[in-house]
Amino acid sequence: MSAPQDFAARVGDDCVWRVGGTSAIAGEYRGRDAVLGFFRRLHELTGGTYVVEPLWELDDGTRGVAYYRARGSRPDGRAIDLDQALVYALDGGRWSEVRALPFDQGLFDAFWS
Repeated sequence: MSAPQDFAARVGDDCVWRVGGTSAIAGEYRGRDAVLGFFRRLHELTGGTYVVEPLWELDDGTRGVAYYRARGSRPDGRAIDLDQALVYALDGGRWSEVRALPFDQGLFDAFWS
C-alpha cells in the first residue's frame, strides 16, 4: 500500500469496503469506483494530509490482515494518529471484501464526523 496506484490495483471490481462507527464516512462502499471515490473523499476532507504507513501484512491467498498507522488533519485543527487494521478477503489476488477496524473507534469517529 505504498503508492496510490499500488493501492488502487489491489481493489477488485466488485469489492465491498465496510467502515464501522457513527462518523460521516461510516458505511458500505460497493464496487471499485465507490471504494476509490471513498478514498478521494478522505483526501478532500483532510486537504491531502491523510497518509497511511503500512506496518505489516499477512495473507494466505484467500484472506488477510493488514496493520497500519493512519495520520492526517482536518482544516478545523482535528488530527488523527491511529493504528488501524484491514481484515480482507481476496479474489484473484485483489481485495473482494474489506472491513476497516480502527483501534480507537471513538477517536476515529470524532475525527471523521
